[in-house]
Amino acid sequence: GGLFARETSAKTRSTAVLCLAGFMEKADEQVLPALFSRLSVAFSASPATLGQATLCRAITQATCAPLASIASHYVPRTVIVAAGCCLWGLFVIAMGASSRLYMLMLLSVLNGVALSVVVPSVSSLLADFWPAHLRGRVFGVQLLVATAGGLLGG
Repeated sequence: GGLFARETSAKTRSTAVLCLAGFMEKADEQVLPALFSRLSVAFSASPATLGQATLCRAITQATCAPLASIASHYVPRTVIVAAGCCLWGLFVIAMGASSRLYMLMLLSVLNGVALSVVVPSVSSLLADFWPAHLRGRVFGVQLLVATAGGLLGG
């Protein structure tokens, strides 16, 4: 028992939740491309046009990633991850409900903004939770779980 056991248990639970965020992020990357054939019929758009939505999300996510470091100076990273995941979920739901291609593209970009703060914040939290000699293992588990999300998302 004791304080160390409770602290380690809380870290393990937090790590599991953070790894699930990685799982969902990689699954989310694969969902839109996996649905291109159905979406091209629904939106009367070519797969290339739909691919632009995926590209826009990826570019936005990459270019907005520094927002996480700026935000972490003012807001706890756990709040950043929670708020980012909530926004991400709302944008995905809205994408599913959109009936216009331009809305799908816009929501895809906004989804990229939400993801841009989640992913680096998750890595940062994991690095803080675990001592140096365990970080490689933790990041390996995170990558394994995220990769499984990518496989199952497609």
